[in-house]
Amino acid sequence: MFTEGIKIIDAHAHPILNEKYAKDFPFWSAFSEGFQSGASRFNVENTVFYQRSVIELCDFFGCAEGELAAEKNKLNAGELFSKYITAAGIEAVYLDDGFLKEGSRGIKWHSKFVRTKHILRIETAAEELIEKNLAFSDFIDAFKDGLKKNAGHIAAFKSVLAYRGGLEYKKAALKDAKSEYGPVRGKKIRLSARSLLCFLLEIAMLAAADAGTAFQFHTGFGDCDLEIHKANPVCLSNIFNDPIFSKLNIVLLHAGYPYHKEAAWLASVYPNVYIDLGLAVPSLSNAGIQETLCGITNLCPFNRIIYSSDAHFIPELYYLGAISARQNLDAFIKRLVSGREMSIKFAHKAASMILRENALSIYENK
Repeated sequence: MFTEGIKIIDAHAHPILNEKYAKDFPFWSAFSEGFQSGASRFNVENTVFYQRSVIELCDFFGCAEGELAAEKNKLNAGELFSKYITAAGIEAVYLDDGFLKEGSRGIKWHSKFVRTKHILRIETAAEELIEKNLAFSDFIDAFKDGLKKNAGHIAAFKSVLAYRGGLEYKKAALKDAKSEYGPVRGKKIRLSARSLLCFLLEIAMLAAADAGTAFQFHTGFGDCDLEIHKANPVCLSNIFNDPIFSKLNIVLLHAGYPYHKEAAWLASVYPNVYIDLGLAVPSLSNAGIQETLCGITNLCPFNRIIYSSDAHFIPELYYLGAISARQNLDAFIKRLVSGREMSIKFAHKAASMILRENALSIYENK
């Protein structure tokens, strides 16, 4: 209908697992944010997301549920990934490889099958430099150099500050960042020292603003390694209200769900804030996805909404995300047209903006 023929830009996803690591993550684990905190197969298989996905995949392969695994196993990882990408009409994928980096297929592997761009996770970049046991000034210089080197070539910088104590940002003093660097210098760590994190975040945001590179923040739901009330995107208000970041395009990942209405308000009043739909699409029920779209578009302009799948672990999620987006956008936009809230001409434009044009605009300056 309205999404037909649109080549999709999947603006935030993760590489699929390599053969070694895939053995530790069964197929069903990709359908829950709770696998690493103990979610059971029984629980996951009793979700709407899993049940709907199985139906979609059986339709795709033309097989019964009991034959699905055998059908998938007829193809190697590359053949399977390529088949899903083609069928879903995906033109490009932007990949954050900062999670389970050692267990994932590289971005170069994915680029054999689809156009790819890198999303640089700043916490991972900092952690890799901390291991090198540099003096603090040399560490900061190396961090800045890495940002500058990547800024002109990547899709976006990204922060998972929400997972490291919450999204509330406070400007950090150099002396405080330096004092927190000493105890972690030369160590393999998961960076959580608050002053050091905020100091590095400011450096990264200013570098992104200077280069015209977008900046993504994890907001809203995810796995249990966050306190969800601290992942509300309004917690970023100190950034939105600071004039030094006024030229920085900020993307709120995962629609901020369940704080998608707050995210919508932010995108409606701040001219540099965008909402990314990934994870909400496709992991919610169809009704939930359309309710989320309704909550967002009550305030948020369509030119501020961006599709992504947040695909991870398995290639199926790229396909399932894309078809879920097409189906639910078509259904939701049809309601708006039927209710005389949108013309047919604008409906086609809105679908194209969400699935493609907005991503090309802020991530590739097209």
